[in-house]
Amino acid sequence: MPKFCVQPERDVLFDCVGEFAHQMKLRLLKQLRAGRSGWTDPAWANGADLERRLLKNLKEKDMVDVANLAMFRWNAQ
Repeated sequence: MPKFCVQPERDVLFDCVGEFAHQMKLRLLKQLRAGRSGWTDPAWANGADLERRLLKNLKEKDMVDVANLAMFRWNAQ
């Protein structure tokens, strides 16, 4: 496919990812300011608590928290 056909869609996708990542960072910053910690503990990132919270947030349709929790799990692998 010619590059000119792909470029606009790629830009839209990259913008979407960038905005979503920005929202993830804002949520993490808010939690840090509220005193939340322990995210770098590998036991937590691989534990049942993270999975329970991930499923809870998925049911509540809080996709930013779902993404942040998935990111912690992904980084712990």
